[in-house]
Amino acid sequence: MIITVKLGDQKDEGLVNIEKALPGYKFTLVSNQGKFISGAIDEVKETALIGILLAVVLLFLFLRQFRTTLILSLAIPISIIATFNMMYFGHL
Repeated sequence: MIITVKLGDQKDEGLVNIEKALPGYKFTLVSNQGKFISGAIDEVKETALIGILLAVVLLFLFLRQFRTTLILSLAIPISIIATFNMMYFGHL
Protein backbone atom coordinates (compact mmCIF):
# COMPACT_ATOMS: atom_id res chain seq x y z
CA MET A 1 0.00 0.00 0.00
CA ILE A 2 1.17 3.54 -0.66
CA ILE A 3 2.71 5.35 2.30
CA THR A 4 0.34 8.31 2.00
CA VAL A 5 -2.67 6.02 2.19
CA LYS A 6 -1.25 4.14 5.19
CA LEU A 7 -0.54 7.37 7.01
CA GLY A 8 -3.98 8.68 6.18
CA ASP A 9 -5.55 5.58 7.66
CA GLN A 10 -3.50 5.93 10.88
CA LYS A 11 -3.90 9.70 11.28
CA ASP A 12 -6.38 9.71 14.15
CA GLU A 13 -4.33 7.37 16.31
CA GLY A 14 -1.16 9.34 15.64
CA LEU A 15 -2.74 12.71 16.45
CA VAL A 16 -4.11 11.37 19.74
CA ASN A 17 -0.67 10.05 20.71
CA ILE A 18 1.01 13.36 19.85
CA GLU A 19 -1.59 15.34 21.82
CA LYS A 20 -0.99 13.07 24.84
CA ALA A 21 2.76 13.59 24.55
CA LEU A 22 2.42 17.38 24.24
CA PRO A 23 -0.32 18.56 26.61
CA GLY A 24 -1.60 22.05 25.97
CA TYR A 25 -1.32 21.79 22.19
CA LYS A 26 -4.15 20.96 19.83
CA PHE A 27 -3.39 19.40 16.46
CA THR A 28 -5.70 19.36 13.46
CA LEU A 29 -5.34 17.56 10.18
CA VAL A 30 -5.02 20.09 7.39
CA SER A 31 -5.07 17.83 4.35
CA ASN A 32 -5.54 14.11 3.72
CA GLN A 33 -4.63 12.99 0.22
CA GLY A 34 -5.03 9.31 1.15
CA LYS A 35 -8.72 9.23 0.21
CA PHE A 36 -8.01 10.80 -3.17
CA ILE A 37 -5.15 8.38 -3.88
CA SER A 38 -7.23 5.35 -2.83
CA GLY A 39 -10.05 6.48 -5.09
CA ALA A 40 -7.65 6.99 -8.00
CA ILE A 41 -6.15 3.51 -7.54
CA ASP A 42 -9.62 1.94 -7.43
CA GLU A 43 -10.57 3.82 -10.60
CA VAL A 44 -7.43 2.56 -12.40
CA LYS A 45 -8.24 -1.04 -11.38
CA GLU A 46 -11.81 -0.70 -12.61
CA THR A 47 -10.75 0.86 -15.91
CA ALA A 48 -8.11 -1.83 -16.46
CA LEU A 49 -10.70 -4.58 -15.97
CA ILE A 50 -13.09 -2.91 -18.41
CA GLY A 51 -10.26 -2.58 -20.93
CA ILE A 52 -9.35 -6.24 -20.59
CA LEU A 53 -12.96 -7.31 -21.09
CA LEU A 54 -13.37 -5.08 -24.15
CA ALA A 55 -10.11 -6.39 -25.66
CA VAL A 56 -11.22 -10.00 -25.21
CA VAL A 57 -14.63 -9.28 -26.75
CA LEU A 58 -13.02 -7.47 -29.68
CA LEU A 59 -10.59 -10.35 -30.25
CA PHE A 60 -13.48 -12.79 -30.26
CA LEU A 61 -15.46 -10.65 -32.71
CA PHE A 62 -12.54 -10.56 -35.15
CA LEU A 63 -11.35 -14.16 -34.75
CA ARG A 64 -14.71 -15.88 -34.12
CA GLN A 65 -12.93 -18.81 -32.44
CA PHE A 66 -13.07 -19.29 -28.69
CA ARG A 67 -9.84 -21.29 -28.44
CA THR A 68 -7.75 -18.76 -30.37
CA THR A 69 -9.27 -15.89 -28.39
CA LEU A 70 -8.42 -17.64 -25.13
CA ILE A 71 -4.81 -18.24 -26.19
CA LEU A 72 -4.32 -14.61 -27.23
CA SER A 73 -6.11 -13.32 -24.12
CA LEU A 74 -3.61 -15.19 -21.98
CA ALA A 75 -0.57 -14.41 -24.14
CA ILE A 76 -0.99 -10.63 -24.03
CA PRO A 77 -0.82 -10.16 -20.22
CA ILE A 78 1.93 -12.78 -19.90
CA SER A 79 4.06 -10.91 -22.45
CA ILE A 80 3.43 -7.59 -20.69
CA ILE A 81 4.40 -9.05 -17.30
CA ALA A 82 7.50 -10.65 -18.82
CA THR A 83 8.51 -7.35 -20.42
CA PHE A 84 8.22 -5.41 -17.17
CA ASN A 85 10.15 -8.13 -15.33
CA MET A 86 12.97 -7.92 -17.85
CA MET A 87 13.01 -4.13 -17.56
CA TYR A 88 13.08 -4.35 -13.75
CA PHE A 89 15.89 -6.89 -13.62
CA GLY A 90 17.75 -5.07 -16.40
CA HIS A 91 17.62 -1.82 -14.33
CA LEU A 92 15.84 0.11 -17.08
